[in-house]
Formats: sequence, structure tokens, C-alpha cells
Amino acid sequence: MLALAGPADWDLAFSILRKAVKKGGGSVTDDNGENHSPAQLSDRAARACAEQWFVFTYNSLWKNQQQKPDACFQIPMGHFRIPLSLKGMSACDASNWVEVAEDLAGRFERYLAAFVGSVMRLDDGQTMATWALIPTIIQHVDLLCIDFKDIMVPIDHVKKVLGDRMEDLGGTYFLPELDSKRDRALLQKLALGNVDK
Repeated sequence: MLALAGPADWDLAFSILRKAVKKGGGSVTDDNGENHSPAQLSDRAARACAEQWFVFTYNSLWKNQQQKPDACFQIPMGHFRIPLSLKGMSACDASNWVEVAEDLAGRFERYLAAFVGSVMRLDDGQTMATWALIPTIIQHVDLLCIDFKDIMVPIDHVKKVLGDRMEDLGGTYFLPELDSKRDRALLQKLALGNVDK
């Protein structure tokens, strides 16, 4: 959803457009058929577009959330989708849209740095992924091999032990970073579910 892009994204896009149009010696045509010269593709114009499209799109989603409180929007992110709930948030306008955009960006930052694990199919047909206790995104699987402890644990046991720290992203899971010393008790609970004995 380009319309939910933040100010920095629009600034970058307009900067690239300016350079391309200057180099090509022409203009760029927008969705309304209007031509724009490099001078019209200013930082101020980028900010105005960012505000207009973000406020419109966000408020449309927000109104939908008010009408359907359990609605969860799927935002594409790489090769998976992140659910976005606007519960507890308010509408935005010209006075607060940058803060709202930054809040949404903060929700997604941890996913961007996460390792994306691959899925293996075992001989018995079950699926398995590995987790090295670093922020990891995996598809829904049957088993999780936890590298630090060298154990294989049913994913339901992992969900039970980690609770809210393991996020179900609708088709994928986000596993948090755990520290072998700080989270020792948690790791011991995970080890109790080992099926590879």
C-alpha cells in the first residue's frame, strides 16, 4: 500500500523522479493526466502528496475498523503479509499524520530485520523450521528445531510457552530474540516439549 508510505518514502520517490526527469529532459505525468516538471517535484510537493494519500488511506482503514472492530488488514511486506489492526488508534489529519505514520513504521521495523526461516518437510510429512533465538519469521509449521538447545519442539508447545512474545502474522509467525542467560527459565520450559529424545 504505497498510500501508507511515510514522508521519507515520498521524499525519496520525488527525488528519484526529479533526477530522472531532469536527465531525460521531459516531465512526469500523474494519475490525473497532469504533467509535472522537475521544479514541480519539490520536497514540499512530496510532503503534500504524502500527507494527502496517507491521511485518506489511513482514515479509510480506520473507519472500516470502527465499523468492523475485529477486522485486520493484511499489509504486503516482502513475500509475506503483516496483519494491521488499528484498534486503540484514532483518526489522523494534517496535524498528526506524521506521528501516526511513524507509529505504524515502528510496528513493522522489528519484522524488517528478522531472519526469514526456510521450511523443511520431514519423512513423516510434518513440516519443520529452525530458530537460532534471533528475531525470525517462519511459515506455519508443525515442529520447531531450536538451535541453541538442539531440540525439536511442537509449534503448539512453543506458542504456549512464549505466549504473546510469539506473534501469529496470519500464515507466518514472528519469533523474538531470546538470550540464553536472561531467558534461561523460558528455554528450560521450551526444552520440556522436546520430541527428539
